[in-house]
Amino acid sequence: MPTAPDSKTDYDFDGTLKYMRGWLFTLNHEQKLTDHVKVFANVGHSWRTGYKYNSSSNLKFDENGRFGSDNVSNAQQEVGNNTYAQFGLIGEFKTGVLQHEVTLALDRSWAKYWNNTHNSKKGTIGGDLYNGVIYASDFTIPELRNPTLQWDEVNTGVTLGDSMTVGKWNFLLAGSRKHEHFKNTVKGDLIENDNVLPTYGVTYKPTENVAIYAGHTESFSRGAVVSNDDKYVNKGETLEPSVSKQNEIGVKIKSKSGNTLTTLSFFDIDQQSVIDRELGNGLYSRGIDGREQFRGIELSLNGKPAKKWTYTGGLMYVNNERRKTAGGNHDGKFVNGVAKLSGVLGLVYEPDEKWSAMTRVIAVGPSHIDNAKSPTSDTKIPGYYTLDVGINYKTKLGETKATFAATCFNVLGRDYWFGRGSSTTFGLSAPRTFLLSATFDI
Repeated sequence: MPTAPDSKTDYDFDGTLKYMRGWLFTLNHEQKLTDHVKVFANVGHSWRTGYKYNSSSNLKFDENGRFGSDNVSNAQQEVGNNTYAQFGLIGEFKTGVLQHEVTLALDRSWAKYWNNTHNSKKGTIGGDLYNGVIYASDFTIPELRNPTLQWDEVNTGVTLGDSMTVGKWNFLLAGSRKHEHFKNTVKGDLIENDNVLPTYGVTYKPTENVAIYAGHTESFSRGAVVSNDDKYVNKGETLEPSVSKQNEIGVKIKSKSGNTLTTLSFFDIDQQSVIDRELGNGLYSRGIDGREQFRGIELSLNGKPAKKWTYTGGLMYVNNERRKTAGGNHDGKFVNGVAKLSGVLGLVYEPDEKWSAMTRVIAVGPSHIDNAKSPTSDTKIPGYYTLDVGINYKTKLGETKATFAATCFNVLGRDYWFGRGSSTTFGLSAPRTFLLSATFDI
C-alpha cells in the first residue's frame, strides 16, 4: 500500500461539481383512547434530485501511487422518491401474573429511483497520488444525460409484538410478515418475495441497577440493483435478496448514583456477501459470494464523574470472516475493509447552561482487502486515529432558542487510508476541517 498522500491534494478537474436538493416531510402522532389502549401513526415523504461531474470515485493506482489507464471521469444525474405510512394499535392487559404490552402495526412503503451515469473515455487521466491528476489534451467532461427509471418498489408489512413482564423478567416476542413487490425497469424483471421475520429477547434484572439480556433479530434486504455503469458487464441486474441475522447477549450496569452506565455485549451477525469480480480491462461483474460473519465483543461506558463533566467511550473487537463462498475458495478469509479493533473516547465540559466544549479521539485498527496482484493476495490498510474538538453556545434570539456550534475535525491534520466495509475500495482521509452550524427551535 502506498503511503497516504496529503489529503488536501486535488484529484479533480476544473468544473467538478456536485449539486443535490430535496425535501422531507414527516408526521408522527400517538392518541390515547383509554387508559390501556392507544393508536399511533407515522407517515413521511421525501424527494431528492441532483447531478455531479467528477473523476470516478474509484481512481485506480499501482503500488507506487501512479494512476492507471482505466480511470474515467463521469457525469451522473439522479432522482429519488420515497413514501412511507404506518398505523398501529398498542394495548396493555394482564393474564395471570404476566403484564402484556401488545403492538399491532401495518406499514407500507413506495419508492422509485431514476439514474443515468455517463463515463468519459479511458486513457485521458494520468498523474499520481502525490502530485495530483494530469488530464490529457483530449480530455472532455462527459455530458449529463436525462435519468431513466431504474426500479419501482412497493413493500407491505404486518408486525405483531408482545412485551411481557413478570417480576424481574421481561420477554419480547414479535414477528413481521413482509411482502416485497420490486420491478427492475432496466431489465424488465418483476420480483416478489414473502418473508416472516422473528424478533425475540429476554431481560433479567437481578437488582435495580443490573440488567442481563439476550436477543435475536432478523431483517430482510431486497436484492441490490447493479449500478448502470459501463464498468459492470451485468449492469442493471438485480441481485438475490437476503435475510440478515443478529444474536446478542450482554449486561448493563448502572452505578448506584445513576451517573454512569456500563454495557458489555457479545454479538454474532450473519449477512450476505456482495463482491466485485475483476475481469480485466477495467471491467467488473458484481455478484453474491456466500455470507459474511461478524463475531465480537463491545464495551461501552458513559457517565458524569463530576457535575460539569460527561464522558463517553467504547471499545470493540470483531472477528470477521467469509463463509459458504463459491467452491469454498474464500471460506475463512477476512471481510474486506473491516478492522478487528476500534475504539472511541469523548469528553464534554459544561461550565454553565450556555456553553459546552467537546473533545473526541477515534482509533481504528488495521484491515485488509483482496488484491490478486499482491504476492500475499491481500493488501493491508494501516490503522489510524483522529482528534476532534468543538464548542457549543446556547442562546435566545428574541423568543427563538438557538444553538451555535464550531467544530474542528481531524485537528492534527493526519493523512490516512480507511477501509470501506465489505469493499475492495478504500478512501483517503479528509484534511483538517472546520464546521460552523446553527440550530433554531421555532
